[in-house]
Amino acid sequence: MRRQQRKRDIRCTISFVTMRLPAISFLILSLLFNVGEAAGKQKSSQRIGDLVVTLLGIEEREAATSNHHTVTIGLQAENVGKQALCLSFGSTLKATFGLEYHGFGSQHPLQVRELLPGEKTDGEFDFLVKDGVEPLELVLKPLSHTQTCTRGRDSPSAIWHNASEVRFGLTGPQGGPSQEQPALTPPAAEELGVRVFLADAKGSAAQGNLIKVFQDHCPQAQITTAKEKANYVVQLTPKSLTRSKNTILVANADGDVIHSGATINLGNAVKDACTAILSETGTRSKH
Repeated sequence: MRRQQRKRDIRCTISFVTMRLPAISFLILSLLFNVGEAAGKQKSSQRIGDLVVTLLGIEEREAATSNHHTVTIGLQAENVGKQALCLSFGSTLKATFGLEYHGFGSQHPLQVRELLPGEKTDGEFDFLVKDGVEPLELVLKPLSHTQTCTRGRDSPSAIWHNASEVRFGLTGPQGGPSQEQPALTPPAAEELGVRVFLADAKGSAAQGNLIKVFQDHCPQAQITTAKEKANYVVQLTPKSLTRSKNTILVANADGDVIHSGATINLGNAVKDACTAILSETGTRSKH
């Protein structure tokens, strides 16, 4: 009797499990799908110093230039430190076929200006990309060595998390990092073909401190003392007792003025000049 009762109990257990297996399997698969879907919707974020940069998304639209389209990459920056941050980035878009593009004249670029602890700011970078070319990776390189608005006073946490650049893979889900893409090296100034001659209002060579400021805020450009070898001439006049602002003028190799302006901060004047120069070289590729 006991053996028969035990056999009936085993059969009942097997029958119960058999009936419940489809439901259990469905529940497990549903959970896995939901977790995977949620992971796919996570935004890609990277920390550089006391700043956390998050990739928000990518948008492609038609451009006025034939055979090209505009790729806009949206980003968000958050101050996770304890000091106000001031920082700008140079942007490079690496694409298929070995092409590289540099950000140009966005109406709302990502710029960190007096960003208080806990605050966030949004911005974007535009790239003029040839039709048929797919974006692979976004590289952001700070245009200064420090992040604080008072230069050289970075916090210990910013120094600990210091990095020379941040990279976002653009081929994964939601523009997330792609593990299949190898690490790529950003182009050197020589590869971009940007050679800049610095001159003051009188046309003489710029002083060493101006050269250093330009190198700090525009590392994509190669400074040259040979004007005949330069493809851009930057006339940079620092403010003084008689001048309240720094004046700057940028001309290309054809003598066309592509930028002029005046700023109180010398670094901002150089950043504006750099943006104007890189806008003209935005569709250059590495051969």
